[in-house]
Amino acid sequence: MSNIPGVSLHWGNLAITATHTSGNVAVVQIDPSTQKVEVTLNGNTEEFAAGLVANITYKGGSGGSDSFTDDTSLVSLDYGYGGNNTFTGGSSYNYVYFHGSGNTYNAQYAGSISDVFENGGTGDTIRGPGTVYTYH
Repeated sequence: MSNIPGVSLHWGNLAITATHTSGNVAVVQIDPSTQKVEVTLNGNTEEFAAGLVANITYKGGSGGSDSFTDDTSLVSLDYGYGGNNTFTGGSSYNYVYFHGSGNTYNAQYAGSISDVFENGGTGDTIRGPGTVYTYH
């Protein structure tokens, strides 16, 4: 249960679903003062006990231009639609599906492993230092 529209926690999955057609901003991180998993979606923030969160799913808006940052060691499954999205992966396994053109993926941690699936777009930018496998 969550107090933020578009955010839910069920069976260990922290699910984040964009609430706007485009321009959504979502960040998941560990709050250093409480050690809880903190999720912010479009300016609204909530925390969950770390032991209750096993993985993250992010589903962006159909119009694109979304930003999603995973700054945790949790496995994430992320969907970006409409193009021009910017996603940043966490330090674990990251599975990213981009639909549309002009997307950017940042594998910010050297030890991370990311699979990025690009569907129907061109001009995507994929950056390390993490290990990234790209599929077209």
